[in-house]
Amino acid sequence: MLGFIDVGKQIHAYVLMKGVEMDVLILNVLIDLYVKSGKVQAGKRLFDHVAVKNIVTWTTMIAGYMKTSYDWEAMKLFLEMTRLSWKPDGFACTSVLTCGSLEALKLGRQIYTYSIKVSLEYDDFVKNGLIDMYAKCNSLSDARRVFDNMTGHSVISYNAMIEGYSRQEKLYEAVDLFQHMRVRLLQPSLLTFVSLLGVSAALLTLELSKQIHVLITKLGFSLDIFASSALVDVYSKCSCIKDARLVFDSMNEKDIVVWNAMFFGYVKQLESEEALKLYSDLQLSGQKPDDFTFAVLLTASSNFSKSLTWPTVP
Repeated sequence: MLGFIDVGKQIHAYVLMKGVEMDVLILNVLIDLYVKSGKVQAGKRLFDHVAVKNIVTWTTMIAGYMKTSYDWEAMKLFLEMTRLSWKPDGFACTSVLTCGSLEALKLGRQIYTYSIKVSLEYDDFVKNGLIDMYAKCNSLSDARRVFDNMTGHSVISYNAMIEGYSRQEKLYEAVDLFQHMRVRLLQPSLLTFVSLLGVSAALLTLELSKQIHVLITKLGFSLDIFASSALVDVYSKCSCIKDARLVFDSMNEKDIVVWNAMFFGYVKQLESEEALKLYSDLQLSGQKPDDFTFAVLLTASSNFSKSLTWPTVP
């Protein structure tokens, strides 16, 4: 990617130096290169200098903002786009709907109204984006209304709805929707299971977690870091430390979150010595501990020292 970016910069510099007027297609590619490489401001400067923009120019910049977490800038650009009488397509609407992380519920509803006006309400990408946005804004009734009004449901729409329920710790609704998904013979993805394991860990429902683990294996999925971390977390919280360690040891890639889950499990079970031994493994792995790691290990050290029998001084 870096090679392409360097070439893009060279082309851009050459064109500016020679005063050549660039075609909008080339400009769109350059904007895309800049934003994908994290050079968002450079992309925006180029965007501002495009005299005749097309729909791709706008959506490329909006999507670039979203991918680099410039949520408010993406929303402002979307509003400017509509103010100038441009008609955002499904891709542009979906890009802005991921702003649900900012709890921008009012704007999301405006986008939904706009999508109806321009007949995008039947676009599955827009509907899935709406479900995701409403769920992130904790408006599950709105999310479910969009979901129920869909003529056909995909794994993506089910996942967005299940994840929303899981985030709000609505276990019954999440599991009920998962069962409905299975009745319709839709193959769940790992994301489906990660969402269910998340709410299962929060509510300490061990039996459900084990059933999910069995189903993941039965369906032939290879556990990725997210699913494995979720299993370690739920087993640790439910005091199944041996099961947690089995999953932990099977992981080829570990982040500090899964290490912390394992430390927490050992401390919860008062196996402080095992937690301290595991810290040696963490140091050898090259993974950097965080504040939570040290807090848990301090507890482990304190518990371990209390368990030692000290000789009495005569």
